[in-house]
Amino acid sequence: MTLQQLRYAIAIAETGSFNKAAEKLYISQPSLTAAIKDLEDELNILIFNRTSRGVKLTSEGEEFISYARELHHHYETVLDKYGKIGKRKKRLEVEDGVIAYIESFQTYNMTGYRFALDKFEGKKLVSHLTARTAAYDTLSSEKYHWKIRNYMIRDLSGTVETISQGNEMDTVIRFEPSDFLVKKGQQETMSSAELRDYIKKQKQRGMGNVQDFDIEYHKRYAMSFASFILTIIGASLSSRKRKGGMGLSLSIGLGLSFGYILFQEVAQTFAITGSMSAFWAEWLPNVIYIPIAIFLYIKAPK
Repeated sequence: MTLQQLRYAIAIAETGSFNKAAEKLYISQPSLTAAIKDLEDELNILIFNRTSRGVKLTSEGEEFISYARELHHHYETVLDKYGKIGKRKKRLEVEDGVIAYIESFQTYNMTGYRFALDKFEGKKLVSHLTARTAAYDTLSSEKYHWKIRNYMIRDLSGTVETISQGNEMDTVIRFEPSDFLVKKGQQETMSSAELRDYIKKQKQRGMGNVQDFDIEYHKRYAMSFASFILTIIGASLSSRKRKGGMGLSLSIGLGLSFGYILFQEVAQTFAITGSMSAFWAEWLPNVIYIPIAIFLYIKAPK
């Protein structure tokens, strides 16, 4: 018996048809039929009654499918937590003690895939929901309205575990797709106050997609101060009278400006990779150039 055979049996039980299950699983019907036949022979039970109207679970089949769903659910839970796919999942704290996980999200149908929702009381897990898909209902008048499909819920109370499952359920989960979907250049369209609030909100929720927003926020203040520093440097250099005109002072000024921009770009790269905070990435060039500006100002002719 394999996990693949369990998936096949669960899909047939959910659709009530070998043909529909084969389409859902993207395999041929003969291959599906052969896999189930091998499973039944191995277990020495009849899982499905085949009729002209479709298939129905036998009494033994109903018991088997119940165990199969539970086993498959535990497999998915382990995979979500320790597997490579689980490590790629987006993590979002939607409420205090409520954490949502989602592997991928398609904007064309507003649907997330391999969805999970954990509820904690303190550090204790009290509920674990997994679903194949979670679709955001854009037509609903109610905010945060989601439809989850092919779901299983484990409610934990001490040593007692209650499992419930179903094909579809309407529910309210307090987050929207915009909370984890980021458009290219979105941070540039936001005001400083909006940036500050967005960064605070996303960090509280445990989201890791705020680097570009954090950099943009600190860049706006750092660049304003940089204009003041570079103006002092330029004024100090232009005040010096040299033989041959302003060519040398202009070259020095351009060189310092180019060095500032290059230094800032390199620092931003470190911030994006997480090697440096966004604050220091934007303010470090200013910290270095302040002594240069002070030195040139002092040396400038009065």
